[in-house]
Amino acid sequence: MTDVLSMLTTTLYEGAFIAKVKYQCFQSELNEETYRNDVVKSNKKLCIAKCSGYIENEIAETLTIYLMINVSVKKPI
Repeated sequence: MTDVLSMLTTTLYEGAFIAKVKYQCFQSELNEETYRNDVVKSNKKLCIAKCSGYIENEIAETLTIYLMINVSVKKPI
């Protein structure tokens, strides 16, 4: 799930803070997973990033991070 955090570091959010973190686990045994990262929403006030883990094309777990942005979005690093 650290892939979501590395994805968020490519853009500098000055004055941003994590408003909510939501974790959901849909399978009790987690083996080898494939992860997919998505930015669900991104605008001046809110950025929602989601990382989903898949086992055999079925969703096994998700991590959603909600960033509230106070000031401005800087250019990518």
